Amino acid sequence: MTASNPTRTMVWLELALLLSGLTTPARAACSAENPLTLTETTQVASIAEACATYTGDLEIANLTDFVNLTGIEKIDGKLTFDNSLAIQDDTTIYSSTLKNITKQFFIYGPFEADHPQGQLNVSLHALQRARSIGVYGPWAGVSVDTAPELNVTDSFIVHGHGMMEASDIHMNATYVWYLRLTDIDFSWSSYLTSSVDRVGYMVVSGNKELEQVQLESLEHAKYAIKIVENPDLDNISMPLTNASFVQMYNNGRDVVVSLPELEFLGNRSHESSMISAGGTGGDFQDLIDVSLPKLKQVHGDWRFFGELSFTSNLFSELYLPRLEIANCTLGIDENVALNDLWLPRLDYVKDLEIHANPRLRNVTANLLKTADKINMTGPFTNVEFFSMKTVTGDFYLVGDDTMDCSWFDEHFLNNIVQGSYKCIGNHTKPETERMPSTPTDEAQLEAWGSDKDDSDSGNDTGDNEGSSSGSSSNGEGGGEGLSTGAKAGIGVGVSMVAVVLILGAWFLYRKKKAQKAPEEAPTADSRLQKAELDGNSKPTPVDIEKVESKMAVAKTVHAGELPDSGRFELPARTARAELSA
Repeated sequence: MTASNPTRTMVWLELALLLSGLTTPARAACSAENPLTLTETTQVASIAEACATYTGDLEIANLTDFVNLTGIEKIDGKLTFDNSLAIQDDTTIYSSTLKNITKQFFIYGPFEADHPQGQLNVSLHALQRARSIGVYGPWAGVSVDTAPELNVTDSFIVHGHGMMEASDIHMNATYVWYLRLTDIDFSWSSYLTSSVDRVGYMVVSGNKELEQVQLESLEHAKYAIKIVENPDLDNISMPLTNASFVQMYNNGRDVVVSLPELEFLGNRSHESSMISAGGTGGDFQDLIDVSLPKLKQVHGDWRFFGELSFTSNLFSELYLPRLEIANCTLGIDENVALNDLWLPRLDYVKDLEIHANPRLRNVTANLLKTADKINMTGPFTNVEFFSMKTVTGDFYLVGDDTMDCSWFDEHFLNNIVQGSYKCIGNHTKPETERMPSTPTDEAQLEAWGSDKDDSDSGNDTGDNEGSSSGSSSNGEGGGEGLSTGAKAGIGVGVSMVAVVLILGAWFLYRKKKAQKAPEEAPTADSRLQKAELDGNSKPTPVDIEKVESKMAVAKTVHAGELPDSGRFELPARTARAELSA
């Protein structure tokens, strides 16, 4: 018995070594310390069939046509698809099982190609997690499809280097830390859409023929959203509620921006890690319309003073109905068509800067109580700060010769302004006491804002479908009214009555003149008198303004009247005046 023990032990040891020798190659196929390069589709299929999880970096090099990764559920490492040396052809990267790539997933096209080549189709319907995703190179078309639950903890980048072509792009994900779409030649009238609801940063820049950015789910941006220098972009919309910095400039000629849910901007730079958005607040330039109906607060932070700026835009009215705190520079500059600025709920502003708006006559902020600095120059005829309590710094206001400075002399000088004071305008006190044109307390504001939204034709780019009256893009438009056909019928009837009255007055005038001729020779004055429909009263300027407001006459803006900016031309717009019954 004792002699047989060593023999039995040796048998078991040899069997264990044999089993070890059989299983070690199988384990090695699903892991590697160094990157594993696959150059044949059979190699890809072998790994996919053998490994639910592959540990290590995989590189698929210079393969075209159909690359199937179905079978692999997790790549614990980096996945690279490198076609930088291949003759580009249509390529599909497919998997119905791959859920997790713990490191980067990069796709490269042939960088040395002199023109776009081949269609790239990435179809990873199960992919829910990746550290980063990048698509680069001169592809002739790009499509990336992933699970809508995808979380990208670092970057999701599609960068064309000015040679990538694409049609509509949809970025399917839930969270992306850094989302970037740059330097792509889109087909005509293309869209960018996305299911992403949270980002850290987002940049959309340098994309030709991209017409619309519709981020229908994006609600939160921890740092910045920058949509800039897309020369054909005309429409930007998203349900964003808060961000550190929103920047939109130098896009198409007719850009409309809609941020209907945005409430908060700024104050996100992280002092301990030196992370910042490159600024705080909002920068809106080169737009024909912007809608910010819920914006309440804008803040600077420890690193940036902060800004809410509107520069070189083409809208005629800027209405921020909910803005209460501008703990930053509020800048309104070089808006050549701007007529009215309404800040009905603004309570505090750090620095108010308004300059070079050649048509801006009316500025009202009648709940504003505190400002650190006010610096305004322009052709103002009416400026209202009826609730102001303190200006801790300087107050500098330059307006039209008719602008009333006497009210500011009486209330601001030596009382409210703690720094230097200067007002250039008319210092003669008017005979009647000045009264605010907008509410000075919160209780009246809701009704006033509702009335204004119903009656204000404001920015003509707002939606007016099915509405009998124009509406501002920042408010909700009017109620029911007469149809267009009914209005036209009334207009024709009124016009005919007017013609009959004029002809009757003319015949009566001729008859009286014929009767009077034998008795009195006509004088020069009598021959030059103008016939009037109502000879009993002469319309006053106030009456004329009331009639014009009822008729909602939109002023036509002529490019020739504007200062030469070298960039914009206002489209001529006409409005049809309709006589009230």
